[in-house]
Amino acid sequence: MKRRLISRVQSFFAPDVRATSAIGPYILRTTGVVCAAIAVIATIEASLTDQRYVSTILIGIFCVLLIMPPLSYLNAHVHMRNYKLRERLRESIRKARLQQSEMEARNAELEEARRLLSDAANSDPLTGLANRRHFDIVLQERFDSGEPFGVIALDLDAFKPVNDIYGHEAGDTVLQNVAKRLNEIMQPLDGLIGRTGGDEFVILVNDIEEPFLAELASLMKIALGKPHVYNGDELRVGSSVGYRIADLDFDEASDVVAAADRALLEDKEKSTELALANSDRDGVVRGSFRRSATRRASVG
Repeated sequence: MKRRLISRVQSFFAPDVRATSAIGPYILRTTGVVCAAIAVIATIEASLTDQRYVSTILIGIFCVLLIMPPLSYLNAHVHMRNYKLRERLRESIRKARLQQSEMEARNAELEEARRLLSDAANSDPLTGLANRRHFDIVLQERFDSGEPFGVIALDLDAFKPVNDIYGHEAGDTVLQNVAKRLNEIMQPLDGLIGRTGGDEFVILVNDIEEPFLAELASLMKIALGKPHVYNGDELRVGSSVGYRIADLDFDEASDVVAAADRALLEDKEKSTELALANSDRDGVVRGSFRRSATRRASVG
């Protein structure tokens, strides 16, 4: 109640300076209030004292009537100026906040654009794995750090017949499945998977030992040997894997990859010898891919 009363008194005596037209009513209001107060005082004074002071009081009222308008106008002008300054300050703050929000939004867009450009420059567009450039950079950084790591080189066997018989879309599906399966295997491990060629992959594994690498390579061969379904057909491809641990025998990071590639070729030769031993009369390796009855009839 007290706050409401104070608020009403302030609203009465403080000018509403949101418009210039409010100054005139304010001057009249304040002048009238002051004159009414003086008149009340004069009436009380006249009733309590000699009447000869009434003329003096009337002269005082006249003087107030002369002084109050300019004083009221000055007060209203000051209030208006302060009001406009406060409004300009609020508008400046609002614009500054708006500009800050726009800058933050633009920075977020630029950061997202940088991230997308970085991903596009560092990743293979088909599989999402690291491309050769990005893999070589990470490999070199790892090699320069002096910390132990291993490299697994991997490529697919009997991948060309998939492209020749089923088309490149089927081949792309197989490559995407291969990337997904490798990611699932490497997810709990610290490393990087790169696609360095059409059906060639290389994997960097951190903090490992040779028995672990051998087990990991075997696990990858099993995972990639499972069929890939494309339009109802089961496509089967094999894989050859080689691995090597980076040690003091290597002077360059690329030498580690080259050693893993040599191990891969040895594994491929063993797989080829085994496949030839099980080949049919037409020389087609069994198990390289499987065609459905419909596809077999259309092709053969």
